[in-house]
Amino acid sequence: MTITPIRGKANANIILDGSKSESNRALMIQYYGALNSEIENLSHSSDTRLLKNLLTVVDKKQDDLTVIDCANAGTVLRFMLTALTMKEGRWLLTGDERMCHRPIGPLVDALRNIGASVTYRDNDGFPPLIVEGAVINGGNVTVDTDCSSQFASSLLLAAPLMQNGLRIHLIGNLSSMPYIDMTIKMMNSFGVNAVRDGLNITVPHSNYSNVNYVVNPDWSSAAFWYEIIAVHGDATVMLENLDMSSPQGDMAVADFFQQLGVDTIFGENGVLLERNEMDVKKIHYDFLNTPDLFPPIAATCAALKVDAVFTGIENVTIKESDRLSAMMTELKKIGADFELLSKDILIMNSPETLPEFEIDNPLKFNTYQDHRIAMALVPLCFKINAIQIDNHNVVEKSYPLFWDDLSKNKFINITDL
Repeated sequence: MTITPIRGKANANIILDGSKSESNRALMIQYYGALNSEIENLSHSSDTRLLKNLLTVVDKKQDDLTVIDCANAGTVLRFMLTALTMKEGRWLLTGDERMCHRPIGPLVDALRNIGASVTYRDNDGFPPLIVEGAVINGGNVTVDTDCSSQFASSLLLAAPLMQNGLRIHLIGNLSSMPYIDMTIKMMNSFGVNAVRDGLNITVPHSNYSNVNYVVNPDWSSAAFWYEIIAVHGDATVMLENLDMSSPQGDMAVADFFQQLGVDTIFGENGVLLERNEMDVKKIHYDFLNTPDLFPPIAATCAALKVDAVFTGIENVTIKESDRLSAMMTELKKIGADFELLSKDILIMNSPETLPEFEIDNPLKFNTYQDHRIAMALVPLCFKINAIQIDNHNVVEKSYPLFWDDLSKNKFINITDL
């Protein structure tokens, strides 16, 4: 797929899909509570569709070992694991090759400590997993969130069903704590009294209530529009219905991009993004709480020739791809240089000049089968002209209308579909 920019001033009104993170949590709450209330603005992402389909499979009586294939959807596998430990039956929980190299050990350990039956089929610490569903009474458990906050969220969402409730003590680097707070806030929206006091979370035995929940627009997808505004140079975008009432941690993108030349103007109808006069040569960002923002921020810094120090990056290596290695490899193609000081500190020296490529000889980028890598690399066309990416359909994982929104609003031309 070859992409070239459409030059000149651009303006757009974009209706973002519902948040994938909120949608997946809402589906789990609906499942655990056996609720018949409506979830409005549910994400159309392939991850959310997959989770919805798998919950339908699990809800049916199973007589033999049933395979639950989560493909490369990490959230889906982590949320399904806890659900399966509490559902009568024998289950093989698995995913694609990449998923089988993504750690799951801390969640397995926590579940075993409250009575769940989970065994590794192949390699300790990684899927596939054999699960024997049974009643889980809950109690006290420690959860290591070094790798992912979703280990805690997976347990939290199921906690109200446990006869003794659940008291979780968090340890580790508390990766992506805003996502744990999102889970708690959403649970409470459905009538549960979950409380976090520092590193301790208490969830009593209770019932979820029928609530017509409206999923907020996806701030993680909004990050790529921030990148586009920063790199394009002459565009404004209204992201309709986006606001600060969302529980999503990636709202931090507004503060991150303020320094990179994008103003966020909140109004009654959404958020207006406008370019400002940026005057920064070097920047420091910590991604501990917002690892999904690493790809668009790194690409923007390279495109704007802003040197950067990135910290809190340890967990970006265990996403749908090794995003640290992927972004380093691809941004080197436009002249960026990197020094990895430790597993958690990356120095990026941005290119002094940017190359330019013609449509008959575009710069070829690899997406690593990762939706966020693909979307982060696309805006670079505004600086280097013609680019080519592989596996363009990977964006369906979180933002199915990404290509339509860009092309219909005359930001890019697309050929060789």
